[in-house]
Amino acid sequence: MFLAVRFGRPVSVMKLNGSTVALRDATGESVPATVTGTEGGRLLFVVPLSPLDFQTSYTLVLDGVSDNAGDLLLTTTVQFTTEPNPGDTSDEEWHPNPEDFKGHWHSHTGPSDWQSCPRCEPNPASLPCPDKC
Repeated sequence: MFLAVRFGRPVSVMKLNGSTVALRDATGESVPATVTGTEGGRLLFVVPLSPLDFQTSYTLVLDGVSDNAGDLLLTTTVQFTTEPNPGDTSDEEWHPNPEDFKGHWHSHTGPSDWQSCPRCEPNPASLPCPDKC
């Protein structure tokens, strides 16, 4: 995963570095990343050293970037949220109602596929159940 920024006018490639470009998580902590200016200062790539967390807010801050004439660009902040985990197939979101706090604890989404499995009576010699659904 990487971030790309295209500038409206060329900026100084020497000013595109970890001091002028910062990726921050939702708590404001810096996220380690490589910062690379290309295409004569028209394009910036920010590549996190570790994958970003799914469904998490981040901020990209450009501060101290100047064009080739030495004129500073306005400080720019871009906030974004990464996509949900595509491997998470659970679409269940639980919104409790007052009855759930009176001993009727369930998600109100219908029976689980696991509830149709035959009851498992484990044999201590063969834990876990050999005939899992």
